[in-house]
Amino acid sequence: MLLGTGKYGGRPMPKHMAIPELEDAHFMRWLRLFRETVTRLCAPEIAEIFIERSERIGNSFRMNIAMRRGNDITTMGPLKREPPAVWKPGNS
Repeated sequence: MLLGTGKYGGRPMPKHMAIPELEDAHFMRWLRLFRETVTRLCAPEIAEIFIERSERIGNSFRMNIAMRRGNDITTMGPLKREPPAVWKPGNS
């Protein structure tokens, strides 16, 4: 889906709609983890392309979900980025 090859034939929206607890915080966490991963694995210019596309897809999904739930999406802005996790030895 992210690469735009047209090979992905799944229907991700029904799977996301089936999770009533799904909220912005979940999208923010997933996008943070995705950003961290592509930043580690890809060259910076490639990582930035993946990050931009993933954030666009994430925002599109959350707006679609909100609309299908009957929420007003006219005031929804883009998701804020969740700050990087700060792990320190000894923290669980």
